[in-house]
Amino acid sequence: MKTKLICLILGFAGFICGNLFASVCMGVCFWFIDEYSDVTIPFFLLICSPCLTFLAGILLGWMVTRWYTRKRSIVWLFGPGVRVFAVILVALYLLTWTFGAPRVQSENNRWALEEWKRIHQENQRRDLRDDLPYIDSFVSVPILPFVVATYHEYQLAGLYGAGGWEFQIWYVFGVRSLFFQRIWVS
Repeated sequence: MKTKLICLILGFAGFICGNLFASVCMGVCFWFIDEYSDVTIPFFLLICSPCLTFLAGILLGWMVTRWYTRKRSIVWLFGPGVRVFAVILVALYLLTWTFGAPRVQSENNRWALEEWKRIHQENQRRDLRDDLPYIDSFVSVPILPFVVATYHEYQLAGLYGAGGWEFQIWYVFGVRSLFFQRIWVS
């Protein structure tokens, strides 16, 4: 039992180290390109950077766990309780992917339209345009069951817009925002 616990701790430490390593590498690359080059950074890389660091962490954690398991010749025996838990976890994840991600995108669009209507009704801003606002959702990915990461942008007025990653909890009857990491603001 002690060796399996050590194996899990090493896997988690590998996940953290892989995530940090990939984040630092991307930050250095973006800084170098921005500082010493006229090349513009592809926007796709900014959108995908959290996913890439997450995948790098999972890969390094899995590699460290596998190496330690082979070195100590640990045999992982899973009983029926673990299998049932895994099936339930996969089912909840697929449920979140099927129903949660579209609901989160719909809620983001609904919020932006309601905010645009509220601003138009107050009519206190000079930079308002008569045309409809720019609202776009690029990707929604469930990280865990009932937790969805989405990248979306909105431009409601000339100087009222933002774009970035938002982490939200989806429950069957609604959506709650956990954190919004802005990449750009106007």
